Amino acid sequence: MPGRGRSDWLQNKLNYNYNTYQIVATTLLARLQAPVIDWVGISMGGILGMKLSALPSCPIRKLVLIDIGAFVPKDSLVRIGTYLGKEPLFRSVDEYKQVFRVSFKQFGNLSEAHWDQMIRHSARVTQDETNQPVVKPHYDQQINLPFLDPTKLGDMDMWAEWDRIKASVLLLRGSQSDVLPAEVAAQMSTRGPGLARFLEFPDCGHCPHLFFEDKIAPVVEHLSL
Repeated sequence: MPGRGRSDWLQNKLNYNYNTYQIVATTLLARLQAPVIDWVGISMGGILGMKLSALPSCPIRKLVLIDIGAFVPKDSLVRIGTYLGKEPLFRSVDEYKQVFRVSFKQFGNLSEAHWDQMIRHSARVTQDETNQPVVKPHYDQQINLPFLDPTKLGDMDMWAEWDRIKASVLLLRGSQSDVLPAEVAAQMSTRGPGLARFLEFPDCGHCPHLFFEDKIAPVVEHLSL
């Protein structure tokens, strides 16, 4: 996805938005030319999965949504904006890890090995103007432009997309999540495609990570049906 990992960074930072992300994902599906696709999406990946599944003749057969739903409250977006793209430069991976763990404490009770695995993928080591090593997030920090002005943020309403989805949906939720309120999950089960299965995990907020068997097994089961 643009601006993240090894993908290219956009010249026009205002294009870091879901219109761009949906174009990229739609292009990917077209290039794959697969008649059937199963989509597993955490947070933003789940939003894209819903938007794509709502399109006519979409090849997505099974959809797994991890702590994301058809309605995202403004307050949760404001919270994400308090840390996204605002990380300072760090002199070591350990310094970065300490801040990362605080920012993403809602991930729950993870082992040191799990935190280290995420750090390996989310941090990059580069050099400053004096050729000294520095550690930065492995993304373009200007992806945060849509979050900079809280007065321009609003609720993210995707009920119209949800009501058009035909895929079979598994929904996983962290019980402490502010991104996917419990009442939204409940409403998702009664409209649109409904929910083939809904599971809630008591040990985390936004969002449950697929590190443990109790979270992996239902995803594998849903995709294998």
